[in-house]
Amino acid sequence: MTDTPSIPGGEPPCMTPELLRTPTPPQILLAAGAPLDDEAFAAAVRGLPAAPAALRDGEDLGRWVTRHRAALDAWRTMWRDILRSHPQRHRTVLVLTDGTPARPVVRDLLLGDLPWDVAPELLAELAAEDLARFDGALLAARVCRLLCAGRTPQDVRAEVAGELNALPPDARSAAEAWLGTLGAAPERGVNAAADWAVRAATGRWRALLDPAATAGDRPWRAAPADVRALAERFAAVAARALDTWQPPPGRGGKPRPDWLRAHPPLPPGT
Repeated sequence: MTDTPSIPGGEPPCMTPELLRTPTPPQILLAAGAPLDDEAFAAAVRGLPAAPAALRDGEDLGRWVTRHRAALDAWRTMWRDILRSHPQRHRTVLVLTDGTPARPVVRDLLLGDLPWDVAPELLAELAAEDLARFDGALLAARVCRLLCAGRTPQDVRAEVAGELNALPPDARSAAEAWLGTLGAAPERGVNAAADWAVRAATGRWRALLDPAATAGDRPWRAAPADVRALAERFAAVAARALDTWQPPPGRGGKPRPDWLRAHPPLPPGT
């Protein structure tokens, strides 16, 4: 391994926009894209700035929200630059960040921002993992409809307990959020499944659904047929999502969103 900046000990700082302008030694080391042995790479990743700071007692909520959004954008930028600089280490980064707040950020960047740089087998795994969370949105819609029908959160939790426990851990939060004590109106979640599909199609799945427009001249590591197959899998899930749509309570005149059906992800034979 070539000489590299030392990585100081101690807890990494929480991410802020300033750390993009004055990066820490791990950021500098990884952004350079220089070859690193496994131990040095792992130490650098673990030393990167952590998730933006949580709201502190007595802190003004409005100011915190503004700072937090800017810090999250900076954190995504940092991870995007690192993933671009180390295309052969994508799976390693996912393993090193497993169980941390950084893991979903890395996953969504690979799937939505850099899919052309991702190895085909890993891209398929990430897509399958994301689609698996659709069942959480589907259950969330059902939970909200039961609540809107007058059921208590306790009764609904008992009714859906088996389905909830069968979901992957990171898919449960979509339904559990409506069964907690936050007081959010369940009317807002009756179309959680359709909303999930719309957000995915316009966000982290956009490049896979329209690779020519989003990737430009960049070559894909995955074959065109594999990209098309992933888009078709998403289209099937999106169709299921739209089939669950119903006018929200009190808004009977709201039209059904059919734009996903009107825009197939890929034309036949591409």
